[in-house]
Parts: sequence; C-alpha cells; structure tokens
Amino acid sequence: MFQTRIWEAYNSLTPGFRRLADFIVNNTVEAAFLTAVELARRVDVDQATVVRFAQEIGYPGYRELSREIKQYVQDQITINYRRGEGNHQEEEIIHTLYQNLNQNLQHYFATDIPLVARAIKALHQAPRVWVVGETISHNLAQIFAEELKCIGIQAAAFKPTLTEAAVMLEQMQSNDVLFAFAVVGIGLDTGYVVKLARQRGLTTICLTSYGTMLPAREAEIALVPSTKTSLSVPSFAIPMMLTSFIWEALTTLRPEQSAQTAIQTFENISALRTLRAETPSFAVH
Repeated sequence: MFQTRIWEAYNSLTPGFRRLADFIVNNTVEAAFLTAVELARRVDVDQATVVRFAQEIGYPGYRELSREIKQYVQDQITINYRRGEGNHQEEEIIHTLYQNLNQNLQHYFATDIPLVARAIKALHQAPRVWVVGETISHNLAQIFAEELKCIGIQAAAFKPTLTEAAVMLEQMQSNDVLFAFAVVGIGLDTGYVVKLARQRGLTTICLTSYGTMLPAREAEIALVPSTKTSLSVPSFAIPMMLTSFIWEALTTLRPEQSAQTAIQTFENISALRTLRAETPSFAVH
C-alpha cells in the first residue's frame, strides 16, 4: 500500500519529495483526483519531481501510484457506506455525523476566530465585495453575493474565466474586497484572480477546504476549516456554515442597513403581487 511505502522511505526523502508525501497522506481524497501536473502545482514542485517521487517509493511512475490511491479511496468509501447500510441505524449515523461536524467547528473556532474576525471586519467596511469561484464553488459564490445584497452590501459574483475575470478586475477598486471560494477542484483560475486583485490593493479573502490550494496561498486572509468526515468524503457543511456565520455577523454589525433593505424588499414584493393580481389572466398566456 502506498502509505506504507511512503513511511518506509520518508526519512530518506528530499524536501520536495516530503512535501508530496505529506500532501498525499493528509489529503488522500483530493490527491486521488489530481494528475501529475495538477499535483505538482498544488505542492509547488515540477512535474518531473512527481514522477521521480513515485519511482522513489517503488512505483514505475505516477500513473501506477495514482491508480492505487484511487482504488484506496474507492475502497474506503465503499467500506464506510456498507457499515452504515449494515447497521440500519439512521439515528446513530446522524449522531456520528453531528459529532464530527461539532468537533470540526469547535476545533476551527478554537484556533481561527481572529482570522474570521478580520474577514468580517473587511467585508463590513468594504464599499463593494467581489465574490469568485469556479465549478461548485461558483454556486456558493452566487449564494453568498445574494446574501450580502440582502443586508445592503454591494456584491457581485463571477466565474474566473478569462473574459469575465478581466472585465471584473477592471472595475475593482483598491478599497474593495475580493472573496474567493475554493471548496473543491484545483482552483487555479480563482488563484490567478486572487493574485491580481491583491496586486491591485484589494483585501483578498479565501474560504477553502485545503490551505495548499493556490487561492488560499495568494489570499491575504485564508479561512481553512476542516472538511473531513467519517465517510472519507470532504463535507460542504463546514464551509457553508462558516459562510452563514459570516453573513449573520455582518447582519448584526449592520442592523439599520439590513432592516432597511429587508423593508424595501418586502415593499417590492407587495408591489409585484399587486401588479400580478391586476394583470388579466389572458395576458399571462
């Protein structure tokens, strides 16, 4: 098994090889889905080093190592799911997941409250907040941007594509805040946007599952809550709860703006309902 080979060779590994070993052991699920090029970028080594590392611990090349990591992850997920199915104890499963979630939250807030407070302060003081994310992280970015609008904060979500990112970067001002989501995937394009935004003087914040991801390394404030679960599958629960926590804190800091925005929203809804009621039914078809 690859873990055994890594630990047997660990003391004789070069610093670059050790970074690869640490990443694979500590982030096995993520490593299973990375190519040699992607793994090299995540650990900040060249692709040849990844191949040589695999050979150093006894594999013909990285492809064979990657295949074994994928099989290990698949086996672990299957075993854990079968345990749950065999017990047929839904309440016990819920209790276990809740304990895991609670432990992750307690551990994170026991150590990183100052970072979260810095992020909240920056968001509270920002004239505008730009929220970026790719793939599933873009969905979280859209939700967060809409939540910020609900409490009177000017916010816009976007994908870090070449064209869209270029347009958004042109509109950013040095006193704005860029908030990046990098919960899954590689996040390279998001990382490039974070880097350019920081060069332009923006306060940059990244909420991520892995502190080694490029957006987290480039951001001024990196929020890295644990996403580990008993099923060996990264959880979205902690990042989503942390996002909600930040929004609630901002709501508390902006009571008048939040109330005013809420009142205006309800008034608009009432006006739209009135218009809908006055519209003849035939006009809808």
